Amino acid sequence: KLEDVDQGQIVDNKRLGAVLKFAQAKQQQYDQQQKRSRSKSAPKRTAQQRAIRQLEEMNPVLVHPEQFRPSTRKKP
Repeated sequence: KLEDVDQGQIVDNKRLGAVLKFAQAKQQQYDQQQKRSRSKSAPKRTAQQRAIRQLEEMNPVLVHPEQFRPSTRKKP
């Protein structure tokens, strides 16, 4: 996983600074070549959208949550 690192948190370590510069250069290179992409094991966006639509069909509160009013009565 590629992450951003705060250079200010690194103290008195010249080698680590050089490694971080190398990693940053690699990240920029990947971005330029568009090699960074979603994981192959992650679900496709269309599958995620389909799952959300199915949940909304099963529970209408998810479609318009602002219109939902919870019941104030206690069940016996």
